[in-house]
Amino acid sequence: MDTFPPVGPDEEHRFWRHNFDKRLDALETRIDGSFKDLKESIEDLRDAAVKGFPEDDPIGHRRVHEAYIRKAKLREKRTEEIITNLIKGVVMATLLFIATASWNHFKSFL
Repeated sequence: MDTFPPVGPDEEHRFWRHNFDKRLDALETRIDGSFKDLKESIEDLRDAAVKGFPEDDPIGHRRVHEAYIRKAKLREKRTEEIITNLIKGVVMATLLFIATASWNHFKSFL
């Protein structure tokens, strides 16, 4: 069947069909092997990524970071409130000092 040149139209058709089938089978085998290799590579990558987290738990790791972020936001909010109240206190003390000084100054003229 692999002889060339084929003799007659039927023989030629069988020759080309046979070669096409062989090439198609070889291509399918290569593609199947490539997909198998790709699947194994993806699984290896996933396993390596999961093993990079404590106790192989990426979801738990994310939750811990979310808790850290919530605590940091609360701390920032508390710090802003403390600074705001401190500034209010300083302003009020300054106004009280100015008012007292002004009152004593005007009282001395009376």
